[in-house]
Amino acid sequence: EGDVESTFTEQQKAVAAVIEARARIQAETLARAISHYKSPDSIDSEIYVWLAAPRGKIVADATMPELVGQNIADAYPKVGQEILAVEDFQSRWISHMWQNPATGQEEPKHSYVFRFLTFYIVSGYYGGTPPPTSADPCIMTIDGAGTFTGNWEAGSSCLSENRPSSDEGGKAGADYYASFYTFTLDQVSDVIINLTSNEDTYLYLLKGSGRDGAIVDSNDDDSDSKNSRIKRSLDAGAYTIEATTYAPETEGNFTLAVEITGDEQPPSAGEYIAISSGANHVCAIAANGSIMCWGNDDGDSHGQVSNRPTSGRFTQLSSGDNHTCALREDGTLICWGSIEVP
Repeated sequence: EGDVESTFTEQQKAVAAVIEARARIQAETLARAISHYKSPDSIDSEIYVWLAAPRGKIVADATMPELVGQNIADAYPKVGQEILAVEDFQSRWISHMWQNPATGQEEPKHSYVFRFLTFYIVSGYYGGTPPPTSADPCIMTIDGAGTFTGNWEAGSSCLSENRPSSDEGGKAGADYYASFYTFTLDQVSDVIINLTSNEDTYLYLLKGSGRDGAIVDSNDDDSDSKNSRIKRSLDAGAYTIEATTYAPETEGNFTLAVEITGDEQPPSAGEYIAISSGANHVCAIAANGSIMCWGNDDGDSHGQVSNRPTSGRFTQLSSGDNHTCALREDGTLICWGSIEVP
């Protein structure tokens, strides 16, 4: 056990600490979990966990007990609102400056925030390489509607946690290979998800941007076929699609098709934070981070308007004659129109 732990990166240790904290909350009473993370015994070198209540009141921090009772927004004035913005069953990496209790010096810290049962569970590491865009390599962030291909491979570490415990033929303790796709809706929308394959498929829709979110919907067979389909109206928020199989240890290729439609309500005047124009089209970032685009008769000749991302939150954008590129808040790039960035 010790030898395996020594090979973990600091990022993996931080995520593992959060997972352990979640398990404590589930297995023990919340009061016991809070008591544990108030104790210096919960600190492992530079890795530690702190907890906050649903409205952001810090309830446990063994490294800085003086923060207990404060609100996240007050204790972390530069990034507090980012932490509070994490929704239930969502996770997010946030980088900021903070005093390292091991050295007593202010250093770059990369905090992993997970919201569980509306409580905030936070761990992190100091210095080193910033975490990648996604803390989970099994999850792909998608910009809403589109068609995506993938495959289930033997030995994959991307496994379903829902199929083994399912009443619909699930086999406890077995490995079900899975792929995960997360997307964000900025408004109430009708969503259709189709999972097709030569193999017998199983489809889940989960709440939040992680693969351990609550199940919103699931489907085994669409019209008695091997394929799976979910169709329903969803509120604004983050969701994750789990594409897996009916039988355990099944290998094969699949296609996932996602359709999203909704009554689009453009923001009112004055609710934009950035704007950029091309030859015949213009795009803007709304105050909520979504993207709107408009154009004249020639302004959508390359999909400059119709192919804009319909989900996710963005911070910057720039338009060319027949295209626009935008930067998501997690630092990843997307372009649409006459050019595409993989």
